[in-house]
Amino acid sequence: MTEQQFDKNTYRTPEYIFNAMNRRFLFDVDACASKDNALCNIYFTADGDITKKETQDKVPLESRVWINSPYSNPMPFVQVAIDLMRERDCTVDGAALPHNAKCGRYITPEMDFLTYPLENERIFINPPFSNPLSFIKRAVELYENHNCLVVMLLPVDISTEWFSLITQKATEIRFIVGGRIKFLSPETGKWTDVCRGNHLAIFNPRHRNMGQIIRNIHIDDFGALEWRANSRKKR
Repeated sequence: MTEQQFDKNTYRTPEYIFNAMNRRFLFDVDACASKDNALCNIYFTADGDITKKETQDKVPLESRVWINSPYSNPMPFVQVAIDLMRERDCTVDGAALPHNAKCGRYITPEMDFLTYPLENERIFINPPFSNPLSFIKRAVELYENHNCLVVMLLPVDISTEWFSLITQKATEIRFIVGGRIKFLSPETGKWTDVCRGNHLAIFNPRHRNMGQIIRNIHIDDFGALEWRANSRKKR
């Protein structure tokens, strides 16, 4: 008797796995599915081919995408996940000048992040470290009342009022370990430490009711560090 064969590439993700992830990320799109095994109302089949740019462009901008790639050839789907993440970067730099802005759209001191109207944005902000409290309060307001995702780069100072507010309101705190972030001084043109450690405070409306996540991220995970590359060249 011949054993019945199944195509592993069409296996449906076990629901207990998907449900556990979905509680955390609230997926909108199943990017690698069929009509019979799709786990989201919006899904892309093999005919749609999520590995193609024209198909990726059809994914709604704010979507949370689940991909269970084919066992036989997963790498193109890994690249899809990377590309989709890159395309959904922050839309606004909340405290910047033309020469140091990290996004195409940015808010200068004259525009005033504390009062500038923002709605449904993904905001990165590296506020003044000397007194970030007002910026954190504004981030909380945007997160709670204006559906804005706000990611803040801040020093680590657990004794302060502003850090206490972060522990109460942020949906995620990521401590940066393995080294100190260096900043380029506009006066000397050299890379320098400005504090003993940093963290990312994340305010994500999609994770509002999921409980706060605290984790570490190694400084090497940020990729090529320009200041480190420059110091190695000098050696």
